[in-house]
Amino acid sequence: MKKSIRRKLFLTISSIVLFIITLTMLLNTFILDNYYIGNKKKDLVKAYNVINKYYNKSVEIGDETFQLELEDISENRNVNITILDKDGNIIYNSGRPMQIDKEAPRELKNMSAINAFDRQIEMFSNYTFKKELAKNNSYVIDLYQSDKLNSDFIILNATLENGDILALRSSVETIEESAKISNEFLLMVGGLSIVIGGIIAFAVSKEFTKPIEELSNISENMANLDFSKKYIGETEDEVGVLGSSINKLSEKLEITIRDLKEANSELEKDIEKKSKVDEMRKQFLSDVSHELKTPIALIQGYAEGLVENVADDKESRDYYCSVIIDEADKMDKLVRQLLTLSKIEYGGQEINPQEFNIVKLVNTVIKKTELMAKEVNINVILKNNPDVNVIADEFMIEQVVTNYMTNAIKHVDDKKKIEITIENTADGKVRVSVFNTGSNIPEDRINKVWDRFYKLDESRNRENGGTGIGLALVKAIVSKHDNKYGAQNVENGVVFYFEVDAKR
Repeated sequence: MKKSIRRKLFLTISSIVLFIITLTMLLNTFILDNYYIGNKKKDLVKAYNVINKYYNKSVEIGDETFQLELEDISENRNVNITILDKDGNIIYNSGRPMQIDKEAPRELKNMSAINAFDRQIEMFSNYTFKKELAKNNSYVIDLYQSDKLNSDFIILNATLENGDILALRSSVETIEESAKISNEFLLMVGGLSIVIGGIIAFAVSKEFTKPIEELSNISENMANLDFSKKYIGETEDEVGVLGSSINKLSEKLEITIRDLKEANSELEKDIEKKSKVDEMRKQFLSDVSHELKTPIALIQGYAEGLVENVADDKESRDYYCSVIIDEADKMDKLVRQLLTLSKIEYGGQEINPQEFNIVKLVNTVIKKTELMAKEVNINVILKNNPDVNVIADEFMIEQVVTNYMTNAIKHVDDKKKIEITIENTADGKVRVSVFNTGSNIPEDRINKVWDRFYKLDESRNRENGGTGIGLALVKAIVSKHDNKYGAQNVENGVVFYFEVDAKR
């Protein structure tokens, strides 16, 4: 596949991991510092509110509960607490805890005689002001940098209810350095995540795309009208539902296309049949119009002679009438042979195979043509007379034998000899051969004798000549049985033969 889903899934997972890492690094670089300082500001404000609440209740610094609260704020919130009175004396410093004797005179507790403002300046003399973070009527929050410690501090200055000064100080660790370390760690973790994610993506995508590839192959086969492949997945997710739908679609398409093929085949057969019928009609009309010209002309001429009383004696009139009757018989025979030939050639007449004795059939034909043979003193011999049963259409095979016999009688020479041979062949057939003495057929014309209306001897008169349909009818009948036929020149004559299926 040019655009593999597996490749897309891998790139998607890797891109998501890379995006998350990049976004985290940007947040660390540009937002973490402000977020961290904001949290520190909140801690200082909360500490201020707690301390100021105690002052509102007029609780003394030495109160045990207040002392515990101050220690909790200092330790848990990492805040240094300094409280000065209005004269600048330090009365509490979490960085240097002091035991204050409540009974001692006030002046013994003083550590300095300077005022509160000067004392604050002294406390933060080693700090460099950086910027103001917040300011209101109650407190001011500033960011300072310690010159000695080379680190930043957030300091909240506020005046309490009784006029005491509160200074809350919380150290700010170097956020830039932390962010740098964090980003380096994220890069390392990101690279590892991409590798691990790629491996997982490959494994997951392989399992995920396997049924999709299978469905793709099935759809390609369906496009090529091959419906043999089916989806065999057993999952009940969307892919499983899609596979089941494709299987149903494949089955319906297969049935529909099969029905269409059958309908198309039937239509082709109907068209072919209609085409054959049209061709048969055209051929039949052409043959009839061609072959009936002469008998119609003769009938018309002799009929006109009778009408015009050309034949004025009884003998002449009888002759005229016999010619008309004879030509009418020939016309009837010709038309029926043409109809039979057309039906066989164009599929209008089906064969009716049945078992019969071929020897008995040949003897029947010999008896039917016996009178015709005796008129010219022909000696008909049936050789190799076994009792042979065959499978074929008996009526059609009788027509074949009859045509061979009449053809032999018409073309026999002065030796007056016709031999009929019936023999079994090596391939399970029975061959019937009809030999008559006479002249050989020219080799360049021997294959033309099977064409309709072909006459080898054009000089034969109408009384002795045939219709030219007989051998064409033989060809059509034997071909319909899927068997062989033919003619061979032999010494002193010609042999016409055909084969028929022997009973097995």
